[in-house]
Amino acid sequence: MSLISDRNHENRLKEFNINIKTIYSDGDNKYEKNSNGTKNEDLTRGIIVEKDYYVNNSFKKRLYGFDPRIEYAFIKGEQVGKTYDCPNCRMITKITESIERCPFCGSHFNLDYKNKDLGSKNTYDLVLHNNKYIIFTLLLDLFVSFAISFYYFHKVSRTFNMFDILKASGVALGIALVLFFIFYLVDAFIVLLPIRIKKEVINKSDRKVWEDLERRNIAYNTFYNNLHSELDKLYYVDNKCSIIDYDIIDYSNFKLAEDAGSLYLSTDVLMREVKYEKNRLFVQNKTKHLVFRRSTKPIKYTKDGEINVINCHNCGASIDVTSDKCKYCDTENNYNQEWYLYK
Repeated sequence: MSLISDRNHENRLKEFNINIKTIYSDGDNKYEKNSNGTKNEDLTRGIIVEKDYYVNNSFKKRLYGFDPRIEYAFIKGEQVGKTYDCPNCRMITKITESIERCPFCGSHFNLDYKNKDLGSKNTYDLVLHNNKYIIFTLLLDLFVSFAISFYYFHKVSRTFNMFDILKASGVALGIALVLFFIFYLVDAFIVLLPIRIKKEVINKSDRKVWEDLERRNIAYNTFYNNLHSELDKLYYVDNKCSIIDYDIIDYSNFKLAEDAGSLYLSTDVLMREVKYEKNRLFVQNKTKHLVFRRSTKPIKYTKDGEINVINCHNCGASIDVTSDKCKYCDTENNYNQEWYLYK
């Protein structure tokens, strides 16, 4: 059983004959999982370290730079017979068969988001590996190197003719090659220092939000699981587009608010989207401002043969938990999570 978003994602990949090979690491070993199911190793817990994209079995693109604070946990076959508390829909049940997904909501991950103290690391990585930053550093390096070289030859030469200009240019290029790495590091410190200071201010504010939620007995990892689940629906169900995959690079600027008894949590999410257009893969980063509302409706699960169902919060009818709406009154089924996307 799988969620509609999972099925839509799988269908979108099949439509373009795309396979995504994801490499996980648990610190000691690496594990491979493929979207086409060709090789899915028995991974328990790990972080994503690499993604390889294949179109028509031909390698097209490799991506790195995933958030190391997001740890994924999968259900292993040896957990059969044990009680499973789903971090996404909060359903508690005993596992009766070897599965990798929650038998109720279909969640295939257990995101455990780590401490926000490292929140600035991804910002540094993005800046340091950005082509614009590298070009800026190279131009600055060349400018300073040429300025030093031409100043020196202008001072020591009796005449400053074309031969002196050529010598100065050659020396400047040599200096530039030697100094580029030093400039790269120095520029990184100068450019990133204000970013680091700003990021730490944001991190402190974020920690206060989570301390407030902890006082309310609200689990942060449940929110992150719900966030990913809602984004799956946003990308693969609601949007009929060419995006074939996405990753969250970082979260920041958490804001908590209450209105008419409802609790709202907003955040800025730095996304990396992978598009397939005109037989090519395109990667772009963008920031999305998302607002989530905490559900106040009780979750009621029942069992109807082999189908896991919940009761519609509008009409009370039993509906399949993997369905996106009640087939009797067409009310959207978004209350099987603690948090759902508000706007």
